[in-house]
Amino acid sequence: MTKINLSTITIENFTKQIFSNFFDKDEKQKTYKKIENKKEKWAITIQDIDNIIKKKFKNYSQEIDLKKLVTMNYTELCELKSYIDNHKAITSLSSTEKDYFYTLYTRLKKAEYIKDLDITVCPYCNRNYIQNFRKHNSLEATAQLDHFFDKKTYPYFAVSIYNLIPSCQTCNQRKSTKQNEIYCQAQSKNVPECRANMHHFVTLI
Repeated sequence: MTKINLSTITIENFTKQIFSNFFDKDEKQKTYKKIENKKEKWAITIQDIDNIIKKKFKNYSQEIDLKKLVTMNYTELCELKSYIDNHKAITSLSSTEKDYFYTLYTRLKKAEYIKDLDITVCPYCNRNYIQNFRKHNSLEATAQLDHFFDKKTYPYFAVSIYNLIPSCQTCNQRKSTKQNEIYCQAQSKNVPECRANMHHFVTLI
């Protein structure tokens, strides 16, 4: 496996992308909303989503909000995952609340993030090349973004930067169906082992 170096600039650019759903270019707050069939499905502010997160994790050892979820490192992700696994009743989200996180991921300009990482080969297999290209004036990438902790089970981690691993299509599909066999075989309660496995993969510079 190939290490991914997450620079401070990469994290800042990624965070700006996520929060552009809540703030315009002049940093004025706007409503984050979803339209389907020309009808508003839901609308929410940054304060609203932060309040939901804080309420769900009010008994956690540290305060959690959207920015914390986006930027927390892998050690923190493992620890929060363990808390979620042990407190499913109080941390569960409604289908609409889950959609807030899923839609943030859907709207993510994934090719821009992958370009920021400056990687040229799939980190899982170290074999298939990753390339960026222009299509209809839009930046695209041959890589996909794999959720190390799947977003269906852990919607809170849908746009957590340390949970997103660029990968080739083959590795992403194989990992999706055989997650434990291919990568982290540690149980959520065994945070040190889980953290050690991931340490070989993602580092911060």
